[in-house]
Amino acid sequence: MNIKDQSCGTSRANASNIDALRPIVLSSGGTGGHLFPALSVADEIEASGRTALLVTDNRGVLFFKNHKKKPALVCTIHRKHWLFGRLVYPFSLSFQILKCFIWLKKVKPAAVIGFGGYPSFPCTYAAQWLKIPTVLHEGNAFLGKANRTLAPKAKRIGLSFPPSESTIIDERYYVTGNPVRSGIRELISETYQSPDIKGDFQLLLIGGSQGAKIFSQLLPQAVQKLSPKLQKRLVITQQCREPLLNDTQLAYGEQTNCRVELKTFLSPIENYYKKAHLVIARAGASTVAEVSIAGKPTLLVPFQGSIEGDQAQNAAQLMAGNAVWVMREASLNPDKLAVFLKEKMEKPESLTEKATLIRTFAHPKAAQNVWKLVKDILEES
Repeated sequence: MNIKDQSCGTSRANASNIDALRPIVLSSGGTGGHLFPALSVADEIEASGRTALLVTDNRGVLFFKNHKKKPALVCTIHRKHWLFGRLVYPFSLSFQILKCFIWLKKVKPAAVIGFGGYPSFPCTYAAQWLKIPTVLHEGNAFLGKANRTLAPKAKRIGLSFPPSESTIIDERYYVTGNPVRSGIRELISETYQSPDIKGDFQLLLIGGSQGAKIFSQLLPQAVQKLSPKLQKRLVITQQCREPLLNDTQLAYGEQTNCRVELKTFLSPIENYYKKAHLVIARAGASTVAEVSIAGKPTLLVPFQGSIEGDQAQNAAQLMAGNAVWVMREASLNPDKLAVFLKEKMEKPESLTEKATLIRTFAHPKAAQNVWKLVKDILEES
């Protein structure tokens, strides 16, 4: 199931020269979990001399507000309406498919890569309708609804994790890993440094692109239950939603002796990974890929409201390899979290063990692997 090396033939040289002028379209959902992998592959495409065009929704437009790359097409599907509810969804979806159909006819891409999420569906579906070769990438431990629907007509399908025994696969499926940003890829060469039992303990909390409300509620309470000596050792960097910043800061500042830095967005995030002794995070696809490459001991708290339980399944993959700790959101409480932190701060041996094991799930060349899938189908056509 790994990417295989294949030498490029010369018999199609003229066709390849013509084809190289046509862009590659990357269609992605509007969250960081979909956009970061798409951007990573776009970088690989453009490094090869091709043009990469991104398609996403309105959330993606906000994401790219301060980014050098802008979406070539905005494809927003309305799934709810203040008056008509979900009745508007099929009409909105149909309109976006038609819009993508017209745009693709004009752009004439050599291939389209779908990265999952419902906003990725119209462009990838329209491409298949137009007989444009498509490649899918799935960041989670199982195919999401959009990718499941598109899979029968896809030329190649890249997976972030080895398929489960219940997954029906064929020769089109490859384990590529989940592409991450270039700065994070470079962390693969970093060696984990365990904390000194009397020194600072760097704790990094990541709640996805919007921060996690549960961490803002539970962590200050958990820290309050630690001894003053342990509190003074704690250096906490926490991603926090903007509306919760003041309350969270007060919860830490008034009743704890730890040092805390709250941020709505961690950028560049690789700098925060570098100094972390322990990461506490959700189990989104990008986060799991990042901590694996960074080689950081991690406590995963899967979001219990995630669609189809994708975060729980992502966490289960790493837990099966004894590479992370996992706590269910429903059973997590300040007492349980305090006991966990105390143990890791006083006996850091297990941190080093987890740092080694989590690296076995790292795929630093995932973006190259996905791009290779596309190049393979272009050589075949």
